[in-house]
Amino acid sequence: MLIGKGLIYPFRYSNTKSDVRSARIPSQSRLVRELFTFAPAPKHTQVPFDLDFGPTVPIAEPRGALATVPEGTQLVLVPFACNASELLEAYWGIAALGMNRQLEWATDPEPLHLPQEVTSYTLRPISIPGQVTAHTGFAEGLEPTLTLSSRTASDQALHVPVQTEAEPIEDQSNEDDATH
Repeated sequence: MLIGKGLIYPFRYSNTKSDVRSARIPSQSRLVRELFTFAPAPKHTQVPFDLDFGPTVPIAEPRGALATVPEGTQLVLVPFACNASELLEAYWGIAALGMNRQLEWATDPEPLHLPQEVTSYTLRPISIPGQVTAHTGFAEGLEPTLTLSSRTASDQALHVPVQTEAEPIEDQSNEDDATH
């Protein structure tokens, strides 16, 4: 997302609260390399020794819509930690992409304020209450009661397919069946 002279790149760096300064980019795809052409150059590079450690990742030239981004635009990272239950923390800042997808922060990552209640604007505004911080886990809940029934011996012998739900019973009588 491009806002003014900032190219915003949100990504999940962890599924638990952890030090964002040790965050790594989840993958180093071509798109990610293209995005980081708008970031500062990394401070630490492996240049002093002329050793061959295999193929290096080439610098990607921005393609498509990224090629039309105005000059002077900076990549603003928005790393966040979340799990399946809630958003734990979010930050923003400017960093270079170092070795092994490690971020080299040019600015200290600043925490983003997480609202107690989120409002979503769709066809009509929806208010989502604050996230639960203490909840019962899956393994701590009550076990459901299940009603089990076995198949009759005749159904098993005739290889009648198993039914998970009973078929609705249709009324077999008809008003024309009445005897006079």
